[in-house]
Amino acid sequence: MKRNPLWKEPLRWLNSPMIFGPTNPPMLAVQLIKPIAAAAAEVERSELVHVTPTNQIVERLLAKGRVPFRTPCWSADGHHLAYVANFAAEPYLVVADADGTHPRPLASLPVQISGRNRVWRRVIIEKPFGMNEDSARTLNREVQASFDESQIYRIDHYLGKESVQNLMVFRFANTVLEPLWNRNFIDHVQITVAESIGIEYRAGYYEQAGALRDMIQSHLMQVMALVAMEPPVELGAGAVRDEKLKVLRAIRPFAPEDIARHTVRAQYGPGRIGDELVPAYRQEEGVAEDSDVETFAAVRFHIDNWRWQGVPFLLRTGKRLPGRFSEIAIRFRRPPQNLFNRDAPELAVNDMVFRLQPDEGMSLSMNAKQPGLTTRLRPLIMDAPYAMAGSSMPEAYETLLHDVILGEAEMFSRADEVEASWRIVDPILTAWGESGRNIPHYPAGSPLVPGADELMAGCEGGWRPLS
Repeated sequence: MKRNPLWKEPLRWLNSPMIFGPTNPPMLAVQLIKPIAAAAAEVERSELVHVTPTNQIVERLLAKGRVPFRTPCWSADGHHLAYVANFAAEPYLVVADADGTHPRPLASLPVQISGRNRVWRRVIIEKPFGMNEDSARTLNREVQASFDESQIYRIDHYLGKESVQNLMVFRFANTVLEPLWNRNFIDHVQITVAESIGIEYRAGYYEQAGALRDMIQSHLMQVMALVAMEPPVELGAGAVRDEKLKVLRAIRPFAPEDIARHTVRAQYGPGRIGDELVPAYRQEEGVAEDSDVETFAAVRFHIDNWRWQGVPFLLRTGKRLPGRFSEIAIRFRRPPQNLFNRDAPELAVNDMVFRLQPDEGMSLSMNAKQPGLTTRLRPLIMDAPYAMAGSSMPEAYETLLHDVILGEAEMFSRADEVEASWRIVDPILTAWGESGRNIPHYPAGSPLVPGADELMAGCEGGWRPLS
């Protein structure tokens, strides 16, 4: 599919209103953009249109009565807005028909606004926001030339997951956790996003991004900031973002000599997922035969502040792994003395796990006595699912679009947050780029990734299982 000539237009389209409300009749127009640099002149249609168009999500919100609008009124000619990915070298905004066809400038939409009603416009920008710190800073300047920061919503769907949003509630609405949430009781933190699928149809994007850009710089570092942040003075967007930014600024910079010890990259080779034989990454359609793009990335971060000094934060993500799950695991220190060493030479570690997907919820593992006449111990897992019987949880995008419509920006990244996260990972990207094409490989479907165990040096209990 060749590019529409409109896609070469600059960012001046941003001067067009994009989200209005409320009007009479109510008018709601939501636009997401995805700024990505791409070398290819042609892209597949499937890479341009999101599987769940924005208008469908908003219609669900309207049907559930969760937004202050009566009916969706997209435009006079019946065109809907859909999610359209941007693979041009420069960011731009387009609208499209409901099926993603006929992309055109936002200025082509008729505008119907009553002067008696409050009018607002907001832009939602998908990740990746830039490809490094310099490009993110440039993109911020471009967008801020047409929008105030309060109108810009850099969306990260992981922050819309119920389990992630519950983190702040568990931490700041319960006194039982706060005394434990520090270097005195926590040994380390593991944040994992594991996928059993490959790159699917995303070779054009993934060949430029890789696992570090795709997942760690955005999703996982944002989640890490929520885990590590101090209590905000209020739940307003400014206060929450300020605390997240403090975490990012406290992360120890990577010296060139530390990157080999504190980071791991690898690429999946051929293997088996369940009963299916799957090809290596380099054998996927659209992937270079000598590609050195990582499909697995793990990074050991240190936050140099009073609360977290000496507590490693280990972030890992990968494709073609044994299982599909996302979780945050808080691993506590072992007791200073084992009183039960006669029957239990080594005590099992205590993990508090927040499951992001699937089966959202939390669990706490503890040691308990086995029934009987001895003091043998066994692990006891207390599990608390989030969903109640007969209820359903909203999708992450549904939650975040709801927040955009209401003007609540707590779960969206601010410009300085994005630039700070890129500043942290840029040295890793540079070092990996200079290391040549001798990237380690792991068999698809295997949990054994070269170098991953060494990243856990000095941490209690090792990695949690990948299946």
